[in-house]
Amino acid sequence: WTIFSIIGLQIKKDLNLTDTQFGLLAGTPILVGSLIRLFLGVWTDQYGGRIIFSALMVSAAIATWFLSYAHTYPQFLLAAAGVGLAGGSFAVGVAYVSKWYGTEKQGTALGIFGAGNVGAAVTKFCAPFVMLAMGWQAVAQIWAGILFITGIAYFVLAQDDPDLANRRQKGVKAMPLAQQFAPLKNLQVWRFSLYYFFVFGAFVALALWLPRYLTGAYGMDIKQAGMIAALYSIPASLFRIVGGWLSDKWGARRVMYITLSVSVLCCFFLSYPNTDFVIQGIKGPIPFSIHTSIYAFVGKAAVYKHIPVYYPNHVGAVGGMVGMIGGLGGFILPICFGFLNDLTNIWTNIQSWNPENEQEWNEGGSKIAYRNLWISVPSLWQGFAIWLMWGILTVQMSNLGFPFSDDQLFTLTAISGLAGATLRIPASFFIRLSGGRNTIFFTTALLMIPALLAGIALQNKDTPLWVFQIIALLSGVGGGNFACSMSNISTFFPKRLQGTALGINAGLGNFGVTTMQILIPLVMTAGIFGALGGEPMVLQKDSGWIFGKILAGSQTWVQNGGFIW
Repeated sequence: WTIFSIIGLQIKKDLNLTDTQFGLLAGTPILVGSLIRLFLGVWTDQYGGRIIFSALMVSAAIATWFLSYAHTYPQFLLAAAGVGLAGGSFAVGVAYVSKWYGTEKQGTALGIFGAGNVGAAVTKFCAPFVMLAMGWQAVAQIWAGILFITGIAYFVLAQDDPDLANRRQKGVKAMPLAQQFAPLKNLQVWRFSLYYFFVFGAFVALALWLPRYLTGAYGMDIKQAGMIAALYSIPASLFRIVGGWLSDKWGARRVMYITLSVSVLCCFFLSYPNTDFVIQGIKGPIPFSIHTSIYAFVGKAAVYKHIPVYYPNHVGAVGGMVGMIGGLGGFILPICFGFLNDLTNIWTNIQSWNPENEQEWNEGGSKIAYRNLWISVPSLWQGFAIWLMWGILTVQMSNLGFPFSDDQLFTLTAISGLAGATLRIPASFFIRLSGGRNTIFFTTALLMIPALLAGIALQNKDTPLWVFQIIALLSGVGGGNFACSMSNISTFFPKRLQGTALGINAGLGNFGVTTMQILIPLVMTAGIFGALGGEPMVLQKDSGWIFGKILAGSQTWVQNGGFIW
């Protein structure tokens, strides 16, 4: 299913493809394999996994063999669609394997079955050597031969699942198609699909793209890139066993949420650029170096553990839908990777930058600089909005009857202002340590904490003052944003344009204050006052009604104003 991650590099070179075209070629098998999963899962429930799995492997083997005879890009896309049949095997296997085990062991069994993803690592490890020795056509033909033999062996050695055997013995017909698709009406199924879109889609996308990334960004040859990519695929596949076992022991929901949380953290570090810096120690300079490594994630088996537990009679249809949506993640992301490469002409971070060089500036430097400027403006806008919201919130809190004196309320504005001013000092040199993108991403993301906490605290008039003071202190991060934002933007522009760029960044960013002054009174009147059980104030009744009507058509459209921010 992931054969194009290796042979696609040579095909890209032979046909002189762009990265976007390569992403489409590598993603086409993923698209086809994803779309047919729904039907294959249903057919497995109706006709049994032994017949469907065997037929699927033989069909994919034939398509892979004919791949070696393609010469033009459309022919390769057509052959890639046939190769994609192999990707549907997962939906067949989940429906087939789950019927042999009780719910207490299904997680472990599905995890072991899911470890078959290690086949992606086999391709990355073996295919480069075969391709260099015999050509990429030999890879397709050898892989097709192995798959064909496996399909025949599976049909001979496997048995029909117990449910199918009982139906045949009793002469019971298979469940009608409409009845099998009935669970797809449940929102829960689509939620499972969303989980799988990210955990499985990200795995497939990275498995496809890693060799291309390593050869392009680091100049590795195909053998080195294949082996390093295999080091990602092998543990990622084997961890499925662990994920399934932990799901049996702790519950699939807990394992899956832990997985998603850890994945966010790991993805941040994976995107973190290599950084070298020196600290002046007492006895001389102390060099430090931060480099990222490849992490394997637990979780795909945790998602599939849910399906036979919640839908024991519809594993094929539900598993097929979840697998289809998950596979689509593996189709969409490689195309996005290629498109971004063609659009930006960079991998992760800029290797060298000299805006004073007229040639470099005119050949693409100006586009990169202005792109960073226009994405910096809304980040700074939000920073000012959160930092200075207390100047407006305190007035409305007084109007709405919070039991604080004016002196106490104005401490919130003072604390926020002091924190923002103080944080500008360390924020100014964070750019040098961590890079502009990572610093501004991190400081902007931190603004969600005071925004959400303010929304919760404002729901209750009895919230103590010290709680609001802590939230105001955290809001100071928005003030510190100004220093790192200005420092970052200044490095992108030549000196003759720095004044204009910094003026745009700071000037438009300050509109965050104006927005808060206009919207907070309206949002708080419609939202908080209603949540506290009161009636809207007469002078502001119309504005509250308009906001409520737009968003939900009633006064209950929002529980508090803070959540808007």
